[in-house]
Amino acid sequence: MTKLKNDFVTNSSSVSFLLWGVSLYGEEVTENIKLMKSLYDLLKSNEYYQKKYGDLSFEDFSGWNFDKVQNISYHLLDGYNDIVFTWGQNHDDFIIGKSMKNMSDNETFAQFKKDAEEALKSLGIDKTASMIERSWYDG
Repeated sequence: MTKLKNDFVTNSSSVSFLLWGVSLYGEEVTENIKLMKSLYDLLKSNEYYQKKYGDLSFEDFSGWNFDKVQNISYHLLDGYNDIVFTWGQNHDDFIIGKSMKNMSDNETFAQFKKDAEEALKSLGIDKTASMIERSWYDG
């Protein structure tokens, strides 16, 4: 019998995860006005980032480069609509979706996918979602 590990796994030298979502690169994030607006709204509603960035305007925020948006998104999206956010091994992509560990026992896979896609759309992501399986060794 094979055991399937279907949630985020990490230790000091390896990372692996399985989710229903999308992988976005550079301009797919920074030029998506709906997504950037969603991230900006999350930033402005976060007490820590309100203090850190004060009167940051959307115009200034939307001028941030991909790396800066990616780094802050890790914290802003944590737990938002059961969303899981991470980046790829080389930190060149923005991986976002719902983790398979959040699928309830009485939920169909079709319903799980629909919920994941609705969560992505609520952020302004219209790219077609799919199963994302990633793992790498960081040693």
